[in-house]
Amino acid sequence: MRTRWHNLLERLRATLWVLPALLACGAAALAEIAIWVDDHFGSALENLPVLYPGGIEGGRQVLTTLAGSMVSLTTISFSVMMVVLTLASNQFGPRVLRNFTADRFYQIVLGVFVSTFAYCLLVLGHLSADESTGAPVPRLTISLALVLALGSLATLIAFIHHVARSVQASYIVLRAHHETCRTIAAMFPEELGDEPPSDVDDRVADYADREPHFTIHADRAGYVQALNVEDLLEFAAAHDLVIELTVKPGQFITRDTELARLHGDSLPNDLDEKQLCATGRSWVLLGAERTGEQDCQYGVRQLTEIGVRCLSPGINDPVTAVACIDYLTENLISLARRAFPSRCRVDEDNQLRAIVRRDDFADIADAAFDNLRHYGREHPEVACRLADSLRILAPHLRRPADRAWAERTLAALRLEIDQLTAERDRQAFATACDQAHAALA
Repeated sequence: MRTRWHNLLERLRATLWVLPALLACGAAALAEIAIWVDDHFGSALENLPVLYPGGIEGGRQVLTTLAGSMVSLTTISFSVMMVVLTLASNQFGPRVLRNFTADRFYQIVLGVFVSTFAYCLLVLGHLSADESTGAPVPRLTISLALVLALGSLATLIAFIHHVARSVQASYIVLRAHHETCRTIAAMFPEELGDEPPSDVDDRVADYADREPHFTIHADRAGYVQALNVEDLLEFAAAHDLVIELTVKPGQFITRDTELARLHGDSLPNDLDEKQLCATGRSWVLLGAERTGEQDCQYGVRQLTEIGVRCLSPGINDPVTAVACIDYLTENLISLARRAFPSRCRVDEDNQLRAIVRRDDFADIADAAFDNLRHYGREHPEVACRLADSLRILAPHLRRPADRAWAERTLAALRLEIDQLTAERDRQAFATACDQAHAALA
């Protein structure tokens, strides 16, 4: 269930309504508390100079004006924001929109505006319509409304500054980099049971050639957002099974795609075929889009897409593409330093229970460099920076497979030298490739 809750929290984190809804509920509670305080201690607060000095009719006008202003302010502010997001989406790709909707600052801004509106509206309902009745003026309640209005004004100024900053290319690239770092830190090493003994990997080939006792297929299409491996291991240990997952996070699957293979002496007797399929499908959480929850390639491809779009003739911004390469290099260095988990996982008794698919370093690194190498071959600064990135990566590549990837990538990169027309650019590129080769050697 931990994976399901984490998946739900990831979805809620990327929505604009959750935090504003909570803040609006807080504003409603604040309104009730302020009214209660005014009803019970209003006479003791009348002489405080910092509180609202007017009457009930003036207070009603203040609250009415503030409530209407908050609606107009919210509408105008977020209309401007949607225009900015449209421009950012056209230039940097539609996947950057998720970073904007997940931005906690935008959620707080919307929450402040909505909360102020809700507070004023609720307080208006408690004010007497006739000032001649002699009802006490809720000075504290109206004063808090003025404080919220001033806070909304300050939030508006901060919102304008944040919008102007958040559409800058460097800021968008940095956010994508941080998203990738967060996924890398959470996924490597991945918590999928205990680390198996060294000889367990040899048994994977046996199950690859063995016919499964039961196969579970998908009943709908979608992207694999997360694998519910905790429940999978618990189920496998309870029924003495070895379960092989045939999909991985980030993969798009169609209806009837094979999800899992069950190996064992016998299948569970307490579940029929329909229940067994429903249980198996709960191990693979599907969604309408890729997310970075358990998919390291998501953030890497987002940075790559920004770099490739910046190399298009319509934008022609190789400086931003170079910045994407720099941050991708940092992500790959972090990956190279981490231990990649085995495909096999065991239970508490060191019995093999799960075989999973995962990306290795070469898969993620190819997603980072291949498209940039292809589209950046006519840009000298991009080609040289790719070679320089391999030089920077070289000291951190400890695994033979990782170094083999770097050598293959460098060999493919050298073939792009014919795309550079200026002799000076060709010489600079050749020098960068030679330095990368020396570092790898």
